[in-house]
Amino acid sequence: MRGLSIASRNDSLVCPHCEAAAFEVREAERSRLARDLHDGVLQDLSLVVQQLEAKRGEAGIESSEVRLGQEIEGLRRAVRGLRDAIYDLHRTGGVPFLEQVEDMVRHYRDLTPEREVGLVVEDGFPPDLPEGVATQLLRLVREALTNAHQHSAARHVWVTLGASEDELVAEVADDGRGFVPETPDEGMGLSTMRERATLLGGDLAVRSEPGEGTSVWLRLARPDRR
Repeated sequence: MRGLSIASRNDSLVCPHCEAAAFEVREAERSRLARDLHDGVLQDLSLVVQQLEAKRGEAGIESSEVRLGQEIEGLRRAVRGLRDAIYDLHRTGGVPFLEQVEDMVRHYRDLTPEREVGLVVEDGFPPDLPEGVATQLLRLVREALTNAHQHSAARHVWVTLGASEDELVAEVADDGRGFVPETPDEGMGLSTMRERATLLGGDLAVRSEPGEGTSVWLRLARPDRR
């Protein structure tokens, strides 16, 4: 008696419409979860950070200031990690890198309609990047945009993507209050951006002066030339 191929029989029962419906359900659940995390947990954590920062400013005991500083930095790391998770939930597979950057810039533009947020993509920049490179570069750009949104008080923010034959360049610049780069506030996520640059095998530079704005500039080898 000839044996039956269970795998082939099961494969023949797959319904393309059922697969499409299941995919839509999963994507809807991802969007719902991302929205709930953003509107609930992330907002609550951000509020706690702001309250602790206010209390640290009121504290008169040095040891209390040190303890609050450590707690605030721990919460900031949690906020950044949660923001990454929410963004990854929002991401749709197969969307080219440049389209995701455009969506990100549009999001920050909507957050602050009083601020001009621009995007310049120079000739030669590839429309898409390998998934690992795209993920880290998007997170780095988002961190820089978040800093500009929360700390710079800028009127204009620019995201510039450029390319040469061998390198890609990404820059986020603003005309805000600036700071002293030699003693940056690590709560701004600069250490996280440096870690991402290292993962990309790139070089990160931060240029800023009080009253002269800030520029976060990343240079990395083109992944399609490696």
